[in-house]
Amino acid sequence: MATRKTGDDLTNVIFSVTRDIMAAEGYQAVTFARIARESGTSRTVLYRRWSSPFALMTEAIQAKAHEVQGTLVDADFNTGSLRGT
Repeated sequence: MATRKTGDDLTNVIFSVTRDIMAAEGYQAVTFARIARESGTSRTVLYRRWSSPFALMTEAIQAKAHEVQGTLVDADFNTGSLRGT
């Protein structure tokens, strides 16, 4: 019997699927039915947490931004002067 994803694991899968669909096909292709199918969950789970696919997309993007924030903070953008070589 397959183990059902819950909590943070399920949220991470949902966010990943959402971002993948957006990147491959654009925001118009993001629907609760498709995300539920590809995430291995139900539309009810999505409707309980997000009021719309747009709200889900927004949260998925914000989660990714928070994930890479540390990488951006630690990045060295100083590559010399704008006029110099």
